[in-house]
Amino acid sequence: MANPTHQSYGVVGINTQGERTKSDFEIAETQKIFDWESGKFKEETPEDSALFYNPLKFISNLFSEPLVLAKYEEDTDEIDPLTGQLLHHKKGENKTNSEGNYYFETLGKRSLIGKNVLSVGDVLTKEDSDVNKYDFFDSDDLEKSTEGVIAKNLTAIAPMVFLGPIGSSIYAGFYVGREMLKTLPMLERIGTILSSEDGDNNSMLNTLAAYG
Repeated sequence: MANPTHQSYGVVGINTQGERTKSDFEIAETQKIFDWESGKFKEETPEDSALFYNPLKFISNLFSEPLVLAKYEEDTDEIDPLTGQLLHHKKGENKTNSEGNYYFETLGKRSLIGKNVLSVGDVLTKEDSDVNKYDFFDSDDLEKSTEGVIAKNLTAIAPMVFLGPIGSSIYAGFYVGREMLKTLPMLERIGTILSSEDGDNNSMLNTLAAYG
């Protein structure tokens, strides 16, 4: 049977489902990436380019095509590859690969609205590795420790304290610019609605927003 959330059955009790130990992102990071343009899976996973696993690949992938959690963009009926049964999937539901696991896919030329982007901070280390226990930039866990949240926020604001007036202004401006990048697809959509034009999604704006 399909078990995309990796939960145990019958271990904690008869016909009882165990608690989840991994989030959708953590599971999807271990699966091969789907290339939206070619319609095929790549021979690599997001974790293959983790900073503490393959630093050169991590750096080269910083400005590669953004990855989003694979989701159905409309109500769809599909044959389950594991059971052979016809299943109805609702818009926004996570997709699963042939092994029944969640996965990431390239953004392509699609709109970013309603999609969950993989953050570079979530692939600094591999899940379940020893160094991952100390990676406070990793925010894709089911639970986030108080210490990790404090450490991450202190690291984010530290340059504003230690870079001096000019440096801190530049750093703050970078953060403001990053947040503005995230709004580009929504602003474009609002402009399209106000002008009563359908138009196509601007892939460049969506990519810039995903980087943000």
